Amino acid sequence: MGKHRSVGRLISILHRASQMYFQRESLPLGLPHGQFQALHFIAENEGLPQSQIQTHFELDKGSVSSLVKGLEKNGFIVRKSDELDKRAVKIYLTAKARKQLPAINKVFKEWTCQLLAGFSDKEKETLFDYMGRMMANVKD
Repeated sequence: MGKHRSVGRLISILHRASQMYFQRESLPLGLPHGQFQALHFIAENEGLPQSQIQTHFELDKGSVSSLVKGLEKNGFIVRKSDELDKRAVKIYLTAKARKQLPAINKVFKEWTCQLLAGFSDKEKETLFDYMGRMMANVKD
């Protein structure tokens, strides 16, 4: 394999490209890019507890709290007490957020298509398997 190749460098470059893409695409929708990605996740898991956001994005409680407060302040989500456990708070989309969902979903789909252009279905499956294994390798 001659020349040293760095997976970390490639991941870093892809991460920066992703951040720039989502930053550019989220601004016209009135969402900072962190809120943009969280809103997409909430839309796919409506009624989730705040802790699920923390787990999914691997963020600390304070970061998630700020993120949720920002989404709430901007009118994209509401927090409601759980009917069965009044201490638990669940997160729901507002009408304002629902109106943005087609545009948000389009941005995510286009980014995925751009990243995976030219890959066969088998290559895509293999890639997701490899990346999942890499994530497992760095878990505590």
